[in-house]
Amino acid sequence: MLGTRQYFLGAVDLVQTSRGFVVPVMDFVEDRKVLSKWGGNRGEEGIAEYCQKRNQLSIDGKPTEILVV
Repeated sequence: MLGTRQYFLGAVDLVQTSRGFVVPVMDFVEDRKVLSKWGGNRGEEGIAEYCQKRNQLSIDGKPTEILVV
């Protein structure tokens, strides 16, 4: 698997909305090929090694439990 996402379960206390009057309208052109190129160059073992070295903690220092079986 070239790309994975992690999700967190949390409680929401407050939600705010924006009318988006100045958000530009954009059209979907195509999927980016960066992830498939990056993963293809590394192979499955290289991706697992990368995750083991770089993805064990979130940016706020919490354990991600990626690769935990």
